[in-house]
Amino acid sequence: MNRRSLPSALAVLGATCLLALPTSAGAQGKAPKDFFGVAPQSGLVDEDFDLMKADGVGSTRQLFLWAQIESIPGVYDWGPTDTLVREAGDAGIEVFPVLYGTPAWAQSAKLQRKCGVTCGPATAEARQAFARFAAAAVERYGPGGVFFQPLADPPPGTPPGP
Repeated sequence: MNRRSLPSALAVLGATCLLALPTSAGAQGKAPKDFFGVAPQSGLVDEDFDLMKADGVGSTRQLFLWAQIESIPGVYDWGPTDTLVREAGDAGIEVFPVLYGTPAWAQSAKLQRKCGVTCGPATAEARQAFARFAAAAVERYGPGGVFFQPLADPPPGTPPGP
């Protein structure tokens, strides 16, 4: 496409988009009350979720940082992620996880220097490690995940904890 035809192409695209819009208010469906979500750029605290819910926010997109959760191969630290999911759930906010980042152990030194955690896993072994991480996240937080299961009662005769 040359520069002269670009304005024509944009005009056609714009007209097509306008034609795709509903023509009457009756043709539009009403969004559910909790339709609106956020994608925060910094960490959230418990009060943030309460404010979000009060303002009609029903969901949040959250980074699940692979480099933070599995800084040691095969060892998952779900603590901060559990807290986030729990606080969101307590406020009635649905979490849409985004698995993000690559730990140093799953990258070559060259990629680490080039882009830190933002480069994806570059080797077959690192991609397999990411697949295991993704499966572990789904097992924990997916539908019927272990995070949402009630804690088992201690066996009879077990002394109370601290």
